[in-house]
Amino acid sequence: MDNRIHQWNLKRRAVCLCFLFLFYLNSSSAFAQRVTIPVQTAGNSLVLQTDEFKNLSIIYYGEKLSDANEYSMIPQVYNQTSDYSGMLNSAYTSSGSRNLVEPAITVTHADGNNSLDLQYVSHDVKKIDDNVSQYAITLKDSVYDFSVILYYKAYYQQDLIEQWSVIKHKEKGNVILHKYASANLYLKAGSFWLNQYHGDWAREMQPQEAEQV
Repeated sequence: MDNRIHQWNLKRRAVCLCFLFLFYLNSSSAFAQRVTIPVQTAGNSLVLQTDEFKNLSIIYYGEKLSDANEYSMIPQVYNQTSDYSGMLNSAYTSSGSRNLVEPAITVTHADGNNSLDLQYVSHDVKKIDDNVSQYAITLKDSVYDFSVILYYKAYYQQDLIEQWSVIKHKEKGNVILHKYASANLYLKAGSFWLNQYHGDWAREMQPQEAEQV
């Protein structure tokens, strides 16, 4: 009798261990899952991607790739140096947490706290017509009921991407916005050139191109 009870206990422990192992595998898979969002026009692509902590970053902006599946492998191909903050190429940089660069948004919450940690929640794509597609990406603070929706409107034939942001909160009190940007650009290149128009007398609206150093 004692031997059968012992064997039954061993089987029960084995079953429990199997369930725990399967749960661990599923949890690890879900935790490590990344979301890649390519915003594309006829010739260009702006690609955003989440990391394992749901931080949304800009991983690519440039010539459109022929295979959209390759966008998810861009960080490995470029071998981009990672920073410990994970904010240098953030899609919408917030202040008060890990950020060490110029933020796109700075707030004071209803309780007086200045920290903001925006994480990816969801996104959807709406095709307005044959030429225009609109992307909406929702980011939300991990603690406060404060969210930012990033909108990208891609004009396919014109190779143009329009961007703006919508800020919402449902906190119990007033929230102060100290700084809020329509867009947060992260560009990676060997050199940058600025096209501008003169404002000098008799040279108005004459284009000028200069390298940024």
